[in-house]
Amino acid sequence: MKYSNLACLFFASIISAQASGQVVRNKISSVTVFRDRAQVTRTFSGDLPQGINDLVFDNLPENIESQSVTVNGTGNGILRDIKIRRKELAGNYDSISKYLSARSEFYKDSIIVVENRLKRCNSERQFVENIALKVTERGAAQQVPPPELDNTKWLNMVQFYSGRLENLDKEIQASSKQKQILEDSLHLIARRISDLGRDERSDKNQAVVSFMLEKPGKVNLELSYIIYGPFWKPVYEMRVISDKKLLRMTYKGSLRQSTGEDWKDVRIKLSTATPHISGSQPELSPWHINIYQPRPEPRRSERLMAKSAAPAMMNQMMFNDSEIEMLKKETEEAPLEFEDAQVESGATAVVFAIPGLNTINSDNEEHTVTIVTNEFPAHFRYSSVPKLSQFAYLKAKVKNNTEYSFLPGPANVFLDNSFVAISNMELVTPQEEFWTFLGVDEAVKIEYKLINRLGRNDGVISKKEKFVFNYQISVKNNRKTEEEIVIWDQLPISGSEEIKVELIEPKWKENSSSLKKNEHEYLEWYYKLKAGESVKIPFKFSVEYPEGRTVNGL
Repeated sequence: MKYSNLACLFFASIISAQASGQVVRNKISSVTVFRDRAQVTRTFSGDLPQGINDLVFDNLPENIESQSVTVNGTGNGILRDIKIRRKELAGNYDSISKYLSARSEFYKDSIIVVENRLKRCNSERQFVENIALKVTERGAAQQVPPPELDNTKWLNMVQFYSGRLENLDKEIQASSKQKQILEDSLHLIARRISDLGRDERSDKNQAVVSFMLEKPGKVNLELSYIIYGPFWKPVYEMRVISDKKLLRMTYKGSLRQSTGEDWKDVRIKLSTATPHISGSQPELSPWHINIYQPRPEPRRSERLMAKSAAPAMMNQMMFNDSEIEMLKKETEEAPLEFEDAQVESGATAVVFAIPGLNTINSDNEEHTVTIVTNEFPAHFRYSSVPKLSQFAYLKAKVKNNTEYSFLPGPANVFLDNSFVAISNMELVTPQEEFWTFLGVDEAVKIEYKLINRLGRNDGVISKKEKFVFNYQISVKNNRKTEEEIVIWDQLPISGSEEIKVELIEPKWKENSSSLKKNEHEYLEWYYKLKAGESVKIPFKFSVEYPEGRTVNGL
């Protein structure tokens, strides 16, 4: 069958064979990275003769998914077959291993030679210094004056000592540098030997694309395959522009890969899809329940037989026939893989095409690419729990007005170009509003003070002990703009009818816009403070319990 758009998918079979066909020069042109794997696309373009052509894409990584191999392209021909076959490289490994081991021994021997030279230089330097010391110092123990020398001899001696010491210092410095270079080279060789098992010793794959041309012509092919291991995760950079009430967020992707092949100057795409999740809806199976029927205690002879039975027989003795069938069916129909909880919450799959060409080496190192930068109008508010931390934490409410989800990941936060904190982005779907913390802003001052803690005894017949806790929370807005702030504190929750907790200040009857209290006895004050404005918040409560009793947690 002739076709002009050569676009076919074959389930590639795996065979073990010697190389045959024409090995073609190809390059990786694009990579789509998923959360736990990547789709790599290689391209080939060339003029081919009439007849059957077997094109070999050589040195493919070992852990590609053979059934994922696809071929697309253009050309006037018929695609006949796609095969994946192993290419063993053990011989190549042996020769490289011997060479690296020899180089390692050479560097080790060279380091020993340099170390011995350093020892000799240091010993000679110490010897010269000792001679100079004996010649010039007055021996206190022997009461011997230094020898008398004329000026010429003194000058020659000083020049000799200083010249020799200078030469020794230069030699020591040069040898130290040489030793460092040799040690660095030895380290690189050791790392190369360590990586050798992954790179050269492991088998490689070859993809053989076979098709027939009725006449000579040019063919453009794209060979794609899935490979496990590469992954990406989102990271964020959030910049708060406080005077404009804006949040500038840069969405980035952090990639790692160690597939054994470098991705040099390729188009990178990042996908939020999860290929491991089945595209088909799971089917329910009947849910059986039954009254548990304990089996009668077996007779002694049966117990002896049970001890000698195989493990499978022992398992069957624990269940009746219907229960065994149910377990077998459940085991057969149990899913092999589970959805990730974050994906289950409804994130939309999106593919981000990274502009330009990028290089991601197979070094398992982190490589960061910028996905997109957006500016969002933000509603800013300060929040503080002075009991735990006397700082005001800036937070922003933002609406995700993009067409893609923000996936969970760390975020570096900058406030007016100053780095302030590392925060966390939660999963946010399109058009969803979310709050995110942006770190501490010391322009809003918080002070938490215990004014007093008073105790007294009440009651005549039934003696009670009562403690009154009196706090004051001070807040000052040192910013040049009006700011919202929420202050949090709490009342203790009584775990006994004998313990009575009473809120004295502030006066609260029901929730309002300025004061709220929830089921956990958390108090929430809300204020709008103008520039330079301050407020003092009284917080007083009492705890009463029978005299002589001990209250835990107070």
